[in-house]
Amino acid sequence: MTFLIVITVALACVILCSVIEGLFHQYILHTPQQKLFGGALYLSYHYHAVEHHPAYRAEHYHRPAPDTEAPISLGPLMWPALMLFTSPITVGVWYFLGWKAGITVPIVFTLYYISYEFLHWHMHFPKKDGSPRWYHAFPPSSQLFKWFDKRHYIHHIADDRNYNVVWPIYDLLFGHYTTDEKVVPWAVRRRKARALRKSQEIRKQLEKKVS
Repeated sequence: MTFLIVITVALACVILCSVIEGLFHQYILHTPQQKLFGGALYLSYHYHAVEHHPAYRAEHYHRPAPDTEAPISLGPLMWPALMLFTSPITVGVWYFLGWKAGITVPIVFTLYYISYEFLHWHMHFPKKDGSPRWYHAFPPSSQLFKWFDKRHYIHHIADDRNYNVVWPIYDLLFGHYTTDEKVVPWAVRRRKARALRKSQEIRKQLEKKVS
């Protein structure tokens, strides 16, 4: 029974991790939050959307790793902030479902965070000597990484899709997922249609004032 509870909590945490990652990526890293928390989060947007994306777009997506590359990482404070942000969940699960289920929460969130940093670095930076990495030697792990990499490459072509670097649960739920750069996800199509309607309404209002 305890094993099933732990597995259920772990799966629920993976889903929650994906949703938090997607929300953070879309509304913090790609939205200039100048008022939230007194503008403290704006620097994250600047590093990611203003510096990282233009530098790694299209043909510059893969390139040799520099000695220092701060914008590629979420930074040293992200993991402690994640642990603090999710601590109420940890305490609640620990209290109601026991310590084994409770300790599962920070473990899953930590592993997900490590996966993000590992994947994001390896997506952009091949080895300096040009040799393949260890996972390229195994077809299952090589194909899996190509799937991760393809989704993120599309995100760098069009940054309104594929917000998940790790598991694309958020993207699938909210209509941002695609593995084909020619296919526009349904949420993006709907947003563009809404923006077009609003633009047409404004244009009509201006035409009425002129006439």
